[in-house]
Amino acid sequence: MNIEIKGVNFFNKGAELMLLSILNAINEEIPNAEFCATINTGTRDQLRSSGLKVIPYFNSPRYPVVDRIIVQLMELLPGVLIRKMGFVKISDIDLVLDASGFAYSDQWTYKSVALSAWYFKKIKKSGGKVVLMPQALGPFTSDSIKKYVPEMMSQCDLVFVRDRISLDHLQGLSIEKEPILSPDFTNLLKPDPAKYGELPKGVCIIPNYRMVDMGAGEVYYDFLASVISVLEDSNRPYYFLIHETDVDSKVLRTLEGKTGKSIRSIQERNAEKLKAIIGNADLVIGSRFHGLISALSQAVPVLMTGWSHKYEELAKDYGVEKYLIKDLSSLQTVKEVTTDLLKNRDDISKAIEVKSNVIKKETGQMWDRIFKLLRS
Repeated sequence: MNIEIKGVNFFNKGAELMLLSILNAINEEIPNAEFCATINTGTRDQLRSSGLKVIPYFNSPRYPVVDRIIVQLMELLPGVLIRKMGFVKISDIDLVLDASGFAYSDQWTYKSVALSAWYFKKIKKSGGKVVLMPQALGPFTSDSIKKYVPEMMSQCDLVFVRDRISLDHLQGLSIEKEPILSPDFTNLLKPDPAKYGELPKGVCIIPNYRMVDMGAGEVYYDFLASVISVLEDSNRPYYFLIHETDVDSKVLRTLEGKTGKSIRSIQERNAEKLKAIIGNADLVIGSRFHGLISALSQAVPVLMTGWSHKYEELAKDYGVEKYLIKDLSSLQTVKEVTTDLLKNRDDISKAIEVKSNVIKKETGQMWDRIFKLLRS
């Protein structure tokens, strides 16, 4: 069985966590499954080390014409030659698990939806199945995106959405397949801390450059400086954990320039080790969605900020709305909430663990539906 894991990559650690979570879950249930991903998912070495065959296709709205030509050409080549090259033809894919995370929305181009609609049709025509894994969707207000969303969804055998706002965005779009509310599925990924030796201790701060370019702007740096001030006044050790090296490092460098401080930071390219580091933290102050999931799924209290509706919905799921800071300019609130988290850390952790166990059961139910589809 050839299973494509769509929408993931090795550059964004949240996307890599989704990849690892899918590999773990499928391998437990279907040990002989073979996996594949598009050519731009990562380097050839990264794909090979993860057991991923290559689909010679970019799955990018930047190159829609190129993608279509490549797909057509590959279908003309003999299967023996394709396999010898280490490639997988689209017509040989049995299941697509689309784990794009947050790719279908007005906040991005409608071309992503249009491309997936075309691609899913190709998969279905060859007898394959398509599952939209839990992700944030919408809003959908432009005429172009309203046209392609129902077209894309009509090709899916199962549609999972991650939150109620995403569910609301699909209302009124004539979606044939009933969407199923299901949490982010990386919560079941369990890193083994013993594999990684001594892990850092203290308060883990996970920045996100999106908070600057799509969220609070320059106020985000004032927020981070305020948090650092509270931690230093409380004699709490802290460090920055870079979840996406290229862009989030900019936040750290700018903050150091603004504060005149040399801030301890950790850059770790292994996504599973990242989750182990987060699980060992006393507290996480974060703006990366999957960094927050990694904390909450391990009962680590969080102070959250976010730039889209998915953060508010995540806070509701785990009962930590009180610790989502919406107005980053209210530095007094930031100080009060941070102090409360530090003071009541253990009690908050116990409450999160109760919620987390319920949510993990919901993720298990999602996988049950997927495996039932595969057996049908």
